[in-house]
Parts: sequence; structure tokens; C-alpha cells
Amino acid sequence: MAKQKERGKYFERRVVDMIRKSLNLKKYECQRAATSGNMEFEFGDIYFNDPIKYPFIFECKFGYNWEFSSFFPTLSKQLLNFLKEAYIARDKYIEKLEVLPKHVSVVLAKPHYRPLCITTQCLSMDRPIIMPTNLFKYGNNDYNIYVYLLENALINIRNEMGVF
Repeated sequence: MAKQKERGKYFERRVVDMIRKSLNLKKYECQRAATSGNMEFEFGDIYFNDPIKYPFIFECKFGYNWEFSSFFPTLSKQLLNFLKEAYIARDKYIEKLEVLPKHVSVVLAKPHYRPLCITTQCLSMDRPIIMPTNLFKYGNNDYNIYVYLLENALINIRNEMGVF
């Protein structure tokens, strides 16, 4: 278990580095959430010092027993549960800040794989790399599911923020 936890921390640091680089953020602006989203103003595994200015929730998952068949034609139950974790963080964000976050996703990778971003938001880019046929059901709503390369999702977020 300790080895998996260390791998998870490593992956979260890697995701933080990608976010900082893409969004041109300083170290204090974006870092690993020390308690994986359990502090009052931590939402998900990545902490932003100003959650209004950076309204993003990233839940990170590294390793796990999944293959590309876990995504298509339908998203597997395990991956849907990961997305549910991100939406629980979303609910906390809404409760604390009384606004909707702009981006909610699960960032997923395995050793030697490029990180993927699973989200219910269609990003303004060409196309997702995968669009599972099932819906994500949360509360009383059904959401389409989109899978992007994380680097492409971050480019979209950067462009929407006007960061160059």
C-alpha cells in the first residue's frame, strides 16, 4: 500500500508540473493537495491557492488495473467511480464557494502512458480521443463522457483563460 501511495504522490507532482507549465503558474499557485482534498479549501488532488481565479478540480489516479477497453465502447464501472470522486469534490467546491468550477476531471495514467483526462465537458478542440457510449449519472443528471490527452485539455483551459 505504501508503494502505491508513493506512486500516487509522484503522479500528482507530475500533473502539477504539467498544469504549472501550461498555465504559467508559480509554485505557490498550484501544488499537490497535502491531504488529497480533505482540507476546507482543497478540492480534489490538486490545490490552487485561489480557487476562484483557478476554478479547476483534478482528481488523479495512477496505475490501477485498466486497459483501453476500460474506456470504449463504455466507460468501466471503476472509471465511473473515479469520476464520481471528482464530482464529490465539485459538490464541495460549490458548497464552499457558491459557484460552479469551470473544469472537473479525472487525470489517469499508467507507467509509460501519457496522462489522460476524463471529463464531462466537451472542450473546444477538434475531438476527444475517446467518447464512451454510456453516460455518467450523478444526482439527477446524465452527462456525456469525454476522454482527452491531459496536455490537450490543458491547452484548452489555457486558451479559455487567455494565458499565452
